[in-house]
Amino acid sequence: MASNPTNSNDQIDASTTLLAGELTSNVDGANSNIRGWVATLRNTSNGAFSEISNELEGLLSAINVGDNSQINASLRKLGYLTTDAASKAEGDTADKLSHLAESLVLAAGQLK
Repeated sequence: MASNPTNSNDQIDASTTLLAGELTSNVDGANSNIRGWVATLRNTSNGAFSEISNELEGLLSAINVGDNSQINASLRKLGYLTTDAASKAEGDTADKLSHLAESLVLAAGQLK
């Protein structure tokens, strides 16, 4: 993620908070958060984040057109990918990523 762990952890916290609300009713907040993640992930030297950033771009498109089925699928996939990232992270970042992964899956389950 970003080179500064504090900024990464703040970004993770912001995402978790956004997911705790009604994601599809806060389109502007979701768009801003997702764009921030895409920029963060694209600015790393870790090519493993490209799958996450690609999925985030798909989620952004789905949110903008209101495709709940695709939003659900993207959130679930991002939950899986974030769980994988958490297993490779350390300390507080690993804990926060695990919590974010759970929040992604829970948010997917809230969509009908």
